[in-house]
Amino acid sequence: MHALVERSALLISSTSFGGIHTSVDRRARWGDAVSDGFARISLGIEDIDDLIGDVEQALG
Repeated sequence: MHALVERSALLISSTSFGGIHTSVDRRARWGDAVSDGFARISLGIEDIDDLIGDVEQALG
C-alpha cells in the first residue's frame, strides 16, 4: 500500500473520517482479517476520471 500512495498524486494514506479527500488505509493494522495486498479506498469529491487515471498509473 505504501508504494501505491507514493506513486499516486491523489491518494492520502489515512483512515477516512468523512472528509472530502480520497484516502486509502490498510485495515489489518487494527487486527481485521484482511489478506496482504488489500487496502480500503474511501473516495472523496475528486473527479472520478482523475481518480481512475491516478490509481491506474499508480498500479502500473
